[in-house]
Amino acid sequence: MLLFLDIISSIPEFCVIDDNKIILQQKITQSQTDKLSDNIIQSYIEIDKRLNLTKNLTKISTTIGSWILYKFKSWFSIYIWPNDFS
Repeated sequence: MLLFLDIISSIPEFCVIDDNKIILQQKITQSQTDKLSDNIIQSYIEIDKRLNLTKNLTKISTTIGSWILYKFKSWFSIYIWPNDFS
């Protein structure tokens, strides 16, 4: 299971991916004014209760920005976009 944390979007979210399929998407905040730091732990706990994530998690990935993403595209293409990087 891969836990993907999207913090670049206007409303950050967790995605859980298993066997190359998204099995869960959960918004971490409800609005753009909510703080990520106030909600991220509770959101993770909710996912962990539903999927036993702590036991089944094999990888964690996060967005880090477009310039760095461009510089490390070969690494990201392996873990996030296996067939396409545009």
